[in-house]
Amino acid sequence: MLRFVKETYKTYHNTRTNQCEGHKLRVFLLVLLTVFICGFSDGSSSDLNNMMITGLTILTGFTFTALFSDHSLADIGLPKPANETDRYDLERLNVLANNFHVRSRYFIVLSIVDVCILIARSINFSLPSIAYDGLGKISYYLDIDVTNIIYVATTLKNSISLVVMFITIFLFFECLYTFYRLSETIISIVNTRRSYLKATR
Repeated sequence: MLRFVKETYKTYHNTRTNQCEGHKLRVFLLVLLTVFICGFSDGSSSDLNNMMITGLTILTGFTFTALFSDHSLADIGLPKPANETDRYDLERLNVLANNFHVRSRYFIVLSIVDVCILIARSINFSLPSIAYDGLGKISYYLDIDVTNIIYVATTLKNSISLVVMFITIFLFFECLYTFYRLSETIISIVNTRRSYLKATR
C-alpha cells in the first residue's frame, strides 16, 4: 500500500516548475477535519458508514468506466506527429495516460480497503453471553473482581472503534481527492487529444 501511495504522489508533479506538488498542508487539514468529525459524530450510527460505502461504490463505478474507455489510452488512434508541437502533445498524452492509470489503481485499492473496513465496522461486536457466564464463575471461585477487567475491555473496544472510524473517514476523503485528480487528468487527456486532432487536420 505504501508503494501505491509513493507512486501516486509522484504523479502530482508540476511540469512547468519541474517540482513535485506539496501536500503536507492538505493532509494536515484533512487530519484536523477527520478529528473534528470523529469528535462530534455518533460513532455507533450506521448512516455515516452507508453514506461512505454508497459514495465509494458510485465513484469506483465511474473510475472503471473511464479506465476501460478509449480516452484512457490517450494516444491510440491519433495520426502521426507532423512537427515538434505534435510530438510534445504526444509526450504530454503519454504522461497523462500514465498518471491516470497510476491514480486509478491507487483509487481502486484505497476504496476497496476503505469499504472492507467500513463493512467490518458495521458489524456490532460484543462479548458472548457464555464469556460473561465464564467470567462470573471465575470471579466467584477465585474471589476476583472482574468489574475492572470488563471496564478495561470496554474502554479498549471503544478506543479501537474510534481509531477505525478515523481511518475510514480519512481514507474516504483521500478517495474523494484522488477521484478529483482523476477527473482532472481525464479532462486534460480529452482536451489535449482534441487540440492534437485539430492541429493535424
